[in-house]
Amino acid sequence: MTRRIAIILLAGALLKACMFQDVKEQQAIIATYCPLDGEVTAERTDPAPLIVVLVRQVGTDLRRRESWQIADHFVLEGPGRWHFRAAAGATYGLVAFQDINRDLKHQPDEPYIPLEVERRITCRAGEPHATMALRIPATGRPRPAG
Repeated sequence: MTRRIAIILLAGALLKACMFQDVKEQQAIIATYCPLDGEVTAERTDPAPLIVVLVRQVGTDLRRRESWQIADHFVLEGPGRWHFRAAAGATYGLVAFQDINRDLKHQPDEPYIPLEVERRITCRAGEPHATMALRIPATGRPRPAG
């Protein structure tokens, strides 16, 4: 009986050690990413989702749509905080819109903040970026916050 308890305790200790190894590996992977976060608000008070889109630069002509690819998106039911973990070694931009018709797609008449290539973000592993404030204008014309 004592031997059985010792084996169970040993097995438990080994499993625990494996779990900690997994946690360390996960933390190492997380450390290779670049945290991007901020908050988004909208001038219009419609009860509509606010969507922040992270786009990754994939081409050299920054003014062409083909030079950007959607990397991730964050949907909020109203004003609030958004957060991304982006792959290091890449350049990103942000787009945001107020989804008035709630279809998760930007329509030409919906308020938005377009991609501003002057405000690109180059990510380096573990390098946090200052909290970014996005304010979606009521008219849909570009207007950066702050």
